[in-house]
Amino acid sequence: AKRTSDDDRLAQLLALGDNVESATAFETLSSALSARSNHVVARAAETIGKSATPGFVPELLGAYERLLRDPIKSDPTCAGKSAIADALVEPVDTAANLRATCAVGMVGTARPSKVLNHLAELLVDPTSVARSGAARAIGQVPCAEAEALLRLKILMGDPRPDVIGECCAAVLNIGETAAIGFVGRRLDTGNEEPRAEAPLALGESRLPQAFEPLRGCWNKHRRGPTAATLLTCISLLRLPEANEFLLDLIRSDSAAAAGALKALDWNRDVPTVWKQVETAVEESNNDELRVMFARES
Repeated sequence: AKRTSDDDRLAQLLALGDNVESATAFETLSSALSARSNHVVARAAETIGKSATPGFVPELLGAYERLLRDPIKSDPTCAGKSAIADALVEPVDTAANLRATCAVGMVGTARPSKVLNHLAELLVDPTSVARSGAARAIGQVPCAEAEALLRLKILMGDPRPDVIGECCAAVLNIGETAAIGFVGRRLDTGNEEPRAEAPLALGESRLPQAFEPLRGCWNKHRRGPTAATLLTCISLLRLPEANEFLLDLIRSDSAAAAGALKALDWNRDVPTVWKQVETAVEESNNDELRVMFARES
């Protein structure tokens, strides 16, 4: 049988119009999504996107993954991947996770400016899952424009704290030490308790310079409801100075000793640190801490 040419496929797609519900239309669109030409794939995705039909989600995802295998050869202008990502935006109720996955997949397949244009739109997507995925993807684009976009989103805020948390983590991934001051300022909330997203991002960054902002924040809010969370964030750094700070709280038998012990549980998988914890508990002469440590061990 004669192979269908790209021109023939494009003509078939044009003839479909908005009619994508029939079996013939499904076959035509599915076949076009598997075409070698990224332009044919893009036109098929555009047609599906206009209809907002969720039934094509598996085919769209399969085409997207195929274009990622050899992106320079199969989709040099990102026309196919971009059209697929846009099409997945339409069936909002079913494709939020897929849009987030596509956002990460687009990184490294085109110029940063082109990728960021699409990710900027996803950063204000109606679903928080997609917005979080956009933040993670932007964090993989190592350029000043990407960091600026994330900073703007953080300053503007989001209804979901977890989205801002992803933005904070992404900013630190790009800017590292230079971004600590910006994220650290999210800890300074006056007399109000700090939200968890910025401290967690600093702790998970494992950057040495993140210790002082976290310790300062804990000193300010050590009697507040977020004190235990802040100690956990300090422990997440997995730095000698952070561990020593928590060990001192245990040795001194302070009111924060139990919180420090719970926070250091994140280091249970490091034998040398866990041995230090055991020694600090013994030196505290606190029977309640000893019982707690024995139970946790």
